Amino acid sequence: MVLTPEEASRGGVLPVTVPVFCECPVCLGTGEDWFFPCLECHAQGLIERQEVIRIRIPPGISLSTVFELPLRGLGIHNFYLRVHVLIGSH
Repeated sequence: MVLTPEEASRGGVLPVTVPVFCECPVCLGTGEDWFFPCLECHAQGLIERQEVIRIRIPPGISLSTVFELPLRGLGIHNFYLRVHVLIGSH
């Protein structure tokens, strides 16, 4: 994540899109729709969707700060999003 110096000094909340895989609603994760490969998930049993999470940036964050956010709110357990903060010139 690249922040402008102004964003780093004032902080705020930034949206980030994260891919999430979930069970296919058509085949219920089997990969098959009756006797045929499921067309919805391409016989994989999973579909990908995009979720937006909001990352709270504290005011006065410094260059090269790294923090981790748990993704259990998206139904993903034991997985963290690691955010590296860089401060750009614009």
